[in-house]
Amino acid sequence: MRYEMKTCTAVLAGVFFLFLMPARAENYAVVRTIHGTGSVQGASDEQPQTLALNIPLMEGDNAWTGADGQMGLVLQDGNHIWVDTDTRFEVDQLPTDSPDDPRSLRLRLWKGSILLDMRVWGPGMDRYVVATPSASAGPAETGLTLIEVENVDRTRVTCLNGRCFVASAGSSVGLGEGQMTYADYGYAPLAPLAVNRVSSSLLNYRDANLPRRTSGRSERYLPENLAVYSDDLDSYGDWAYTADYGYVWRPTVVVADW
Repeated sequence: MRYEMKTCTAVLAGVFFLFLMPARAENYAVVRTIHGTGSVQGASDEQPQTLALNIPLMEGDNAWTGADGQMGLVLQDGNHIWVDTDTRFEVDQLPTDSPDDPRSLRLRLWKGSILLDMRVWGPGMDRYVVATPSASAGPAETGLTLIEVENVDRTRVTCLNGRCFVASAGSSVGLGEGQMTYADYGYAPLAPLAVNRVSSSLLNYRDANLPRRTSGRSERYLPENLAVYSDDLDSYGDWAYTADYGYVWRPTVVVADW
């Protein structure tokens, strides 16, 4: 097996919730949603592995989506990355959920598009960097940053919400909400341009797969690295106290053959 894990699985109304606890102390991201095809291959793997719900991505992994593939990744610090169709990226470094280890995100985006969905902000997050063949970009605060590799020589970056930065050829520009720029290989980024509306299948995918907003009751019973699943657990079940195990989660709706 490529990954050594302890796994607890629940099947609810045709939806699988898989909570993965790596046996080794490694940084990882988890595939929280996926549509269509995708693959991942680690530095020591001889063959790629098909991406599926709750597969972890580790540092050193190369991952890609097919022409019909889109996915959402959850980082340990609670932030999200949304990956568009026909996209390929390499994971250099992943953040942790520990304030004592403020590691930053470092990705190499070789082709396609990703959306940085920064929901929380903490130490080290100003060093989140996505490097493309022609530029690098990252967030400056919470918000949404769309990074698109149009070709090997040109990257387009759009700040949909919050603030972000774009750097190339030794120069950088800051973008505010509703601004975009192009960065061509060997040239400084263009001055920020205003965008009125961005139409993207990746944005539609993100909006359709956002977790339901709930009371957050489950969060008090979960370890920090599973807190991102609290909305799902609130939506599909409830917690009860048992003398043998303490508080346990139980589904309120299950499939007939579960």
